Amino acid sequence: MKLLRMKEEQIRMIKFGDDSPDFVSIIKEKSMLAESTCYTRNCKHYLGVRWLGDEESTEVNYCEAFPDGIPDGIAYGDNRHYSPYPGDHGIQYEPG
Repeated sequence: MKLLRMKEEQIRMIKFGDDSPDFVSIIKEKSMLAESTCYTRNCKHYLGVRWLGDEESTEVNYCEAFPDGIPDGIAYGDNRHYSPYPGDHGIQYEPG
């Protein structure tokens, strides 16, 4: 079964035949990729999430600068990508 990415409030509204808190927590954990700072900061170059292979475990955030996956230090870390970074094709953060 392929699970869709959902916000916490959406998960709470869905009835799977078992609405216990433990069950909802399991669904939430299995169906969500951590939110990228590129997305939350609304970078105009951010394109979304995609799979690099055939399995959900290959899911990555990608953008115009990093079409094969945004480095973790930028996507989830403290690097705001205001200046050039190896492999960014000359594209840095810009507000969208």
